[in-house]
Amino acid sequence: MSYCLWRVIASLVPDMSKNFREAHRELVRYTQGGVPHGIGSHCLLNRA
Repeated sequence: MSYCLWRVIASLVPDMSKNFREAHRELVRYTQGGVPHGIGSHCLLNRA
């Protein structure tokens, strides 16, 4: 659900979406170090 929301925001605010994607990439990178399949990163994202 939040992914669709971010897609809408991404189309409205390209600069913000670019920064978000970069931040998400870092978040996934950190969380995948301790959580298999990156499940943790998506949980954190939905709560943010």
